Amino acid sequence: QGLPARGTWETPPIDGLMAQLLVFAGLLALSSADDWISGDDRALLCDSDARPFPPASADMIRWLHIPKTGTTFANTVWRHGCPRIPEEEISIQTLGSVNMFEKNLNLAYNLQDSCDFLVNHMPATHMPIGALEWTEHRGRFATMLRQPSARALSAFNYHQHCIQDCNPENEADCQKVRDRSRRFMVCSHLRKLKCPNEYADHEAVKGCSSRMIMGRACNEPLELDASTRSMAVERLQTGFSFVGLVEEWDLSVCLFHRLFGGAPSTDEMVAVRKSKYNLPDRCDMSLFEAVEDQADAAVYEAGVALFRKQVQETVKSLRQEVGNYSAPPAAPDPPVALTMRRARVMAKKAVRKKQALHRLRGKVGEAGGKAGRGKAGPQHKKLGRNRGPKHAAWRKGGA
Repeated sequence: QGLPARGTWETPPIDGLMAQLLVFAGLLALSSADDWISGDDRALLCDSDARPFPPASADMIRWLHIPKTGTTFANTVWRHGCPRIPEEEISIQTLGSVNMFEKNLNLAYNLQDSCDFLVNHMPATHMPIGALEWTEHRGRFATMLRQPSARALSAFNYHQHCIQDCNPENEADCQKVRDRSRRFMVCSHLRKLKCPNEYADHEAVKGCSSRMIMGRACNEPLELDASTRSMAVERLQTGFSFVGLVEEWDLSVCLFHRLFGGAPSTDEMVAVRKSKYNLPDRCDMSLFEAVEDQADAAVYEAGVALFRKQVQETVKSLRQEVGNYSAPPAAPDPPVALTMRRARVMAKKAVRKKQALHRLRGKVGEAGGKAGRGKAGPQHKKLGRNRGPKHAAWRKGGA
């Protein structure tokens, strides 16, 4: 039986500015609340000149990739987990399609042969934690978390995102992690929802992070009771060696490298797939703001506490080694502290330049094709397309 859609989208319109403010409300609330860490301590964590990052460790990690928590983190995960792959090859920026980054990298450098410190990883999937691997690798899990409403809004905006990836350790009918046939029943309903509040309030969307921690698919329509929600929080607190936050991206990447070694690269600081929010005017965003996700709210709150504790402990250790420290003046283009905003601007410029070049080539080819078309049949058309404008000039001169 299918899942019923919830809510209604016949609501008063909302202007674009208000929508943007609501989208980034969670981000601003966390990123601006710096009372838990000083500006100097924030800078110290990422300052390789004050204290170099330790050498890369041999610690194994199992990356729990929760949807819409930053594809860019794959740069960090593969750099640590796959030391046999040349570091310059691990870049979402240069490897082609963002969506196919892990798949392409796995084809070029087989995971089994190249990734000594990345365990139970299925490239280009969102595989939840398995029962056996939880026993074997407890304490080695790593993940990024995102404020629940921001994650839900991003998922809605990305074609009503629907992930049904499973773990064969947990389900008898899970023959492979990603099976498109599993998506039909749930996803067909989610993709009919017209507004963010309908999507975010659906039982298959609420609790995505919690479900994955407990071994179920992100968008499985499984309601989590209070006991299961508490167990998800407990697993996060006891089984994860690293928890980062999308809202504290730069600091999360720096923390990861302070814990696991190796210096962060600028590629790790760039948001390669930033969402563009085109929300329908008929959607009332106040209804979305009122949606509560109790399961993931508890997990996120625990994640924030873990993240801040690890940051503070790491900074305390650095302070003991460095002594008095003041944040240096901002450099023009710092290699590690490259801001997300600047990186996004640079990425957008590169994309626009590439698109402009493609459009130019397309226009040239189209002009050549039109000029070369006559009544002499397909071969003549082919020559016309290949020769382009020069062929048009030749025909004009010959006439």
